[in-house]
Amino acid sequence: MRKKSKLVVGLAFAFLAITQFSYLVPNIIKADAENQSTYTITTDDGYYAKTTYYLTEQAYQDYLDNINSSINLSAKTAKTSIKNVDAMDEESEFVFAAVQTVCVYERAGDDGNVTESRLLTGKEIEVYETSSNTVRANDATNNTIGSDNESLYYLDISMSVVYNSSSNQYTITGKASWDDVLVWLWDTNKAAEEWDFDYIGITWGGARTLVANTHSISGKYYNGNAVSFSKQTSDSYAGYVWQFNEKSGYLGKEMKLATATVNISKVGTSENKETNAKMTYIHTYGKIKGDISLTYNSDGSAAAGVSLSETSEQWQIEIDVPGIVY
Repeated sequence: MRKKSKLVVGLAFAFLAITQFSYLVPNIIKADAENQSTYTITTDDGYYAKTTYYLTEQAYQDYLDNINSSINLSAKTAKTSIKNVDAMDEESEFVFAAVQTVCVYERAGDDGNVTESRLLTGKEIEVYETSSNTVRANDATNNTIGSDNESLYYLDISMSVVYNSSSNQYTITGKASWDDVLVWLWDTNKAAEEWDFDYIGITWGGARTLVANTHSISGKYYNGNAVSFSKQTSDSYAGYVWQFNEKSGYLGKEMKLATATVNISKVGTSENKETNAKMTYIHTYGKIKGDISLTYNSDGSAAAGVSLSETSEQWQIEIDVPGIVY
């Protein structure tokens, strides 16, 4: 199985502590000081940030005494931040402190050097955090092989592949979400509708040497109701396709989020070859006449394709992640 991933993607929380030692305090904070000891502001202008202002010295000291160890702080960053606070002159008067949390995406090469680092938006954070298989940067047993996403009209799909070295298996997670919007009658082919089924497919290659150990799918509509899925095509050595309604019924709500997860592992001796995993979303907006089928790649280098025959009123989008070793 895979010994070292070509790509490591992790989530990390950045920490920023700021102290102000002057008699000039922003009016909004001074006004709140009479009623509360903390004040939190969240922003998502280019990236998501959550800033908590501590309006009393005791409140901030309580925070320092109870820093949540689950926050992914590097020791260097945390020590630097606290050192700046402790450096306050004895004659200075505490006015307020601020702690800001952001989420950082990092990409690293085989040599461990970071090749890309950026702050995530709120929507990007939601994609990562809603997956039970999100891998933290300090999780030594998991490597994120890669991720991909695509949008068309009012539909967004995303997929990630994680390799767990302790269990020698890959976890493929695919997500789909429709926008909650009203569209003109002549644009209904671009949006979710009530009557005709849609399909989500998770497939992989490997020339039938990679087998699914577990698989699941679940979803919710914007009104909170659960999405009902049925398996349309099933092949433990190539992939699964699920059928469902992307709206909750007549004048119902769109599907807010669907999550499909498949765990696969190698069968037999490793051939040290690579293949990919693929997520396919098929949207229909008219009568379905044909059948869903999988198209297999004979040498195993590519994931099985998903197609719906004899149905003209349809479109599909797909994404893939390479780097699965078999």
